[in-house]
Amino acid sequence: MFVPQPAIRMGRRGLLLGCVHVGSRYVVSSGIAGIATLALLLAWMPAANADGPSGEECFSGTENPDVTSRVTWTTTSAGTTIRVTFSKNFVDNTYGVNSINWPGKGHQFKQLVGSDHVILSLYDGSGEKKMEVKIDYISEDQSAASGYKTKGVSGGDGDMLMGDESDVLAVETSLSKNFNTYGYVLTQDSPATNENYDPNPQYPNWIFEVWYEVTVDPAAFGSSGFDHADMTHVHASPSKTGNNSEEVQPSPCPPPSPSPTPTESPCPEGQMRDSSGNCGPSPSPTPAPCPSGEMRDEHGECGPSPSPSPTPCPSGQMRDENGHCKTPPASSAPPCPQGQMRDEQGHCKSPPATSAPPCPEGQMRDENGTCGPSPCPEGEMRDENGTCAPSPCPDGQMRDESGQCAATPKTAPIPFFPTAASLGLAAAGVLVAGFVMLRRRA
Repeated sequence: MFVPQPAIRMGRRGLLLGCVHVGSRYVVSSGIAGIATLALLLAWMPAANADGPSGEECFSGTENPDVTSRVTWTTTSAGTTIRVTFSKNFVDNTYGVNSINWPGKGHQFKQLVGSDHVILSLYDGSGEKKMEVKIDYISEDQSAASGYKTKGVSGGDGDMLMGDESDVLAVETSLSKNFNTYGYVLTQDSPATNENYDPNPQYPNWIFEVWYEVTVDPAAFGSSGFDHADMTHVHASPSKTGNNSEEVQPSPCPPPSPSPTPTESPCPEGQMRDSSGNCGPSPSPTPAPCPSGEMRDEHGECGPSPSPSPTPCPSGQMRDENGHCKTPPASSAPPCPQGQMRDEQGHCKSPPATSAPPCPEGQMRDENGTCGPSPCPEGEMRDENGTCAPSPCPDGQMRDESGQCAATPKTAPIPFFPTAASLGLAAAGVLVAGFVMLRRRA
């Protein structure tokens, strides 16, 4: 491993990660598919080492000086923390309808989930690489209340490439902090802001910068301690510049952007604080009144007001097609309540307490309340067996083939048809008469 010397020779040769060549230029690479590879060798210079356990180093673009990155480190009794922050004109935490200065189709939340990551190689004081970590930016994680968080080096797009995972004490990223520390669970649109990235009053603590942070155990670097870090790769799909590569070089570090002062944790989306300071559902805005003759349905849409409900019909009646209460025909009338029956007007009434039991089938009660044969149909009468049969026709009439009474037809004369006997007698008579005539002539 080649460790940079205090003096850096300026030249046209760039930093080549494959062979770990250090020159005066560094390259931030952003592929056509939107994969940004930041080839930065972040090395502690002796001057930086003189600063003690804390320090920083910055880089700026040679063609786009506004494209910068800042690396800070701090070593305390709790561990060594390294943070890498990118300028907001390279990548940021704005997306959806509130994307700021993203070219083309803008920036979507899903482009940040499950793909963005950074790789850091960490070295001890002797220049030996002791640890290499691949840090996941943010992934879906049902163990988090928000449903999303960085999985550090243990999942998502993170991994422990070299060293002992137990030496990684903590991992944090700016978007994971927005979701899980401040409770801003925004998966469609980031908070609205302007090109100055002024804080949004509803989400005052939202971090617009993209940064990765890892805290490691100093004991992992032995007696020589932690020395420097190489950031060998960053995936920021996509970047804002649209260039295939961005050359960067060491540059003075500008004053860090002030972070918003943390305030009271905001309420979850769709809620607001009441007078007691407790989060609760936001009141629905009062809708505008509907036009005259209309009212809102269950979906909140204006529509024709329903006609007032008519008063109910009296018992045993129902409304016809004109809305009038009428007694329905017996065949369509609803059944009476138990213990009631309809009278001749079709009204349901309770029968008199002394009502006799019904007559057997084919009988009915007479005026004395006695069951007797039901009257025969019209045109019939009961015969001696008590069975209904057609009544006899009047004198001079008889029933025709259809069973109707009609005048009896007059009797026609019976024609004479000679029989063999009558013919024989006649013949005998003729013979006798002929014989007598012959005798007379003799």
